[in-house]
Amino acid sequence: MNKADRFVVPVDRSTLPRGYLVATTYAGIKKAISPAPATDAAPQHAPKPDLTLLVSSTPASVAGTFTSNKFQAAPVVHATRALQAQGPHARARAVLVNSGCANAVTGQGGYEDTETLVKELQKLLPAGKHNGPDTASDVLMMSTGVIGVRLPLPQMLRGIQHLMRGHVLQSNPEAWLEMARAFMTTDTFPKLRTRQFKLGNRLCSMAAIDKGAGMIHPYMTSPGGLHATLLGMFVTDAPVATPTLQRCLEEAVRESFNCISVDGDMSTNDTILALANGQAPVIGTGSPVEGEISERTHPELVNIFAEELKAMSIEMAHLIVRDGEGAEKFVQVHVKNAGTYEQAHAIASSISTSALVKCAMHGEDANWGRILCAAGYAAVPSSSPAWSLDPTKVNVSFVPPPNASGLSPIHTLKNGVPQHVDEVKAAELLAQEDIYIDMDLQGGSWKEGACAEAVFWTCDFSKEYIAVCCLCLPTDQRRLPDLGESSHDVLDIVLLTSDEHQQKVNQSQDDHDKGPWGNVEHVHDVEGCGWLALQPSFHSGFELRGAKSRKTHTFVEQGARRNMVNDQMRRHDNVEKVGHVDAAEWENVRVSLCVALDSCLVRIIVAGQ
Repeated sequence: MNKADRFVVPVDRSTLPRGYLVATTYAGIKKAISPAPATDAAPQHAPKPDLTLLVSSTPASVAGTFTSNKFQAAPVVHATRALQAQGPHARARAVLVNSGCANAVTGQGGYEDTETLVKELQKLLPAGKHNGPDTASDVLMMSTGVIGVRLPLPQMLRGIQHLMRGHVLQSNPEAWLEMARAFMTTDTFPKLRTRQFKLGNRLCSMAAIDKGAGMIHPYMTSPGGLHATLLGMFVTDAPVATPTLQRCLEEAVRESFNCISVDGDMSTNDTILALANGQAPVIGTGSPVEGEISERTHPELVNIFAEELKAMSIEMAHLIVRDGEGAEKFVQVHVKNAGTYEQAHAIASSISTSALVKCAMHGEDANWGRILCAAGYAAVPSSSPAWSLDPTKVNVSFVPPPNASGLSPIHTLKNGVPQHVDEVKAAELLAQEDIYIDMDLQGGSWKEGACAEAVFWTCDFSKEYIAVCCLCLPTDQRRLPDLGESSHDVLDIVLLTSDEHQQKVNQSQDDHDKGPWGNVEHVHDVEGCGWLALQPSFHSGFELRGAKSRKTHTFVEQGARRNMVNDQMRRHDNVEKVGHVDAAEWENVRVSLCVALDSCLVRIIVAGQ
């Protein structure tokens, strides 16, 4: 079962927050900034939406946390200025989100592009009071995608006009799911969750959307503390005052999104927004709630809201980690009994971002040495009185995840001394998709009073992550996947669309004698172009067929089989080129293939081997 089947859950219409409408469209943003080579092939499926809009029927309380990267994208700068200018009564009527272009490191022109789009939306929204000076706005924007390229304004302005049509804006599970899809870049599934909770006599709903798969190691702060990008939005009909919403969001982000890492890279665009419009219906039970709740007026209700927001933030943060580029393992690192939360967090972060630890988790290796190493060099913040990790007190264990039964903890280190490890039991525990690592510091250098803890979530490093990241290389430096060196076994590389693969390859697995697909041995997910299937052939070499281009490129080893292969290939009217290479020179062959199939190969991401 793939990730989409596992983690995309149905949304109950009744749990959607009241007073919000959403709309989504395809604006062709990525196509506009990076046109694909011309081709006669017809598109195989509808393009993914890349522009989406949320509108509140009434101005909503708004809060935000933003990346601490020094290179902040234009939408981040615009949003922080807007919230700061509006002050403690900040309101938002709409949020515009695009994928395909981050609008980061684009100078003053990029900032003006954001302003242009925001002002256009303000004109199209129902009449409302414009808050603050020109730098402020009750329309906010989030962007994700390619860095260093300005937004394609003509396409996006047309998209905004379309989104604001009355029949497009709506509120139903399908519309919200499409909105989540528009957030996606390298994500493999849309991330949407909803929940309901009571605040006094109000039945409140909350919806959350986020995205991220790579460039994930957030550290977000409030607008006043600016120091795959991850984008997220929490939308509720609860009546919450702006300062309270900001405080609750910061606390939730602190223990959720600021505690995850995929690859240790902090984006230029990380943004989490929260909106609360107060449109939750009154029900028959519970204490009356009039106006917006705050710490002064309803402290007990604020605590309930804060816990609901935190729980949902953690759930959404977990989805980011599970969808990490190439991720096969979900890893939790729990550091206990440190001097302060910040110190525990620093140690957990160091372990979670260690490439050696992440590779060990992928290899299902209980390598406590790598864990200790990462903990030992952590940049632990100072405290008063001074605290430090004491190596003679450290315990390290691998513990079963909550959904695993019949498994026992594996204690690898006790008081700094290695313990005997049952390799069979360790292998069984680490074979789980979820791996939990506990590190107990037992107070460190403090004899008493050191009881702070922090939890961090990360994923493993796999070969797929490297393959995905190779797409960042220039076209002439990209490589096909390493299929192995073979001078005898021949491989056909067949490029198919997703639909073609599902029908033909699945059929071949049911009946190996049916059709030309009956000998498929390996299947690889290919983003953009479809699927990559590898299968043995009749000659000593390998073959690449492009289903979209309907052309075949065949490379065979030099020698006696040359004439036979050429004779065989002459029977196929779609043969464009036959080249002769030594099968042992596989790396050179891969380069040749990149050149031969320039028009379709440049968009291939190999997602598994």
